[in-house]
Amino acid sequence: MRRIVIALGFLAVASAAGAETLRVENFFPARSDALVMLREIQVDTLGGDVGPAMTLQVEDRLRAVDQGQGPWFRIIPASLRSETSDAVLRGMADMDFRRSEVFEERERCVRDANNKCTDEREKYQVSCQVRDFALNTNLRLIGRKGELLWSDDGREPLSDKRCSDQSGTPRHPRDIERQLISQVVRRMEQDWVPRREALDVRVDESRKGLTKEDADSFKQAVRMVRDGRPNEACDAWGLLGQRYTVHVPTQFNLGLCAEFSGRTAEAKAKYGEVLTINPRYNAASTGIGRLGLREQALRQLEMRSAG
Repeated sequence: MRRIVIALGFLAVASAAGAETLRVENFFPARSDALVMLREIQVDTLGGDVGPAMTLQVEDRLRAVDQGQGPWFRIIPASLRSETSDAVLRGMADMDFRRSEVFEERERCVRDANNKCTDEREKYQVSCQVRDFALNTNLRLIGRKGELLWSDDGREPLSDKRCSDQSGTPRHPRDIERQLISQVVRRMEQDWVPRREALDVRVDESRKGLTKEDADSFKQAVRMVRDGRPNEACDAWGLLGQRYTVHVPTQFNLGLCAEFSGRTAEAKAKYGEVLTINPRYNAASTGIGRLGLREQALRQLEMRSAG
């Protein structure tokens, strides 16, 4: 089976993220296997007052998706009808806008006859203009046989406020419109295409249950992570883990070290061991869930590559 190559523009699992975290590589699956197999999509002109603008953003963003082997989609605009498209995107997008006025309380010093501040304070009010925007979408992706592959009936809100004592000018409504459309289109891409991301996961810093000497060694390992020396930290936890086989923080950190180094099967097994010691340890549960999403995404990518 030919393996798909993925190149999304960041260094995979090469260094610590800073602070007391390790940076791990993870994959996130598309919402369904059917979406992963789409190659050619017809984009109809969306209705509504911002539908045409959103149509262009959808076309541009989806056309630019590239996982390392060329364009992920072939996008067919509404002006070019296609009988071979795998799916058709249609729907509507409207923008709501509401303006209101509110008052906020401020405090300032009372000035004397020479216009100098005194220790006395006084309160006063300023008026503020509040603008509430919301992008409402009703989107449908319909398969070649008429089946509903994906839908989005959402409301993307944004509110801004500018008071009379603030300088500058408010953002133009068109800029806000473009931002909200971009947020919806980004969500669309995440639903349709498996993606890879770097995540910063905190190590467990608890030394409870260790001897004083070993607690100092554990603390030094945490500092190594913070100082950008993750491999040395993992080696130190490895030594401690041989003696403290049921010390949850040490064993969890070893699982995280394995995930950090790309040894995902070992990481999953170690997280499972941690949960046998403490079934309520959420960080291990989250790690197993994260690795499960990775497996699902990689399976989807292999399926598309073979299809």
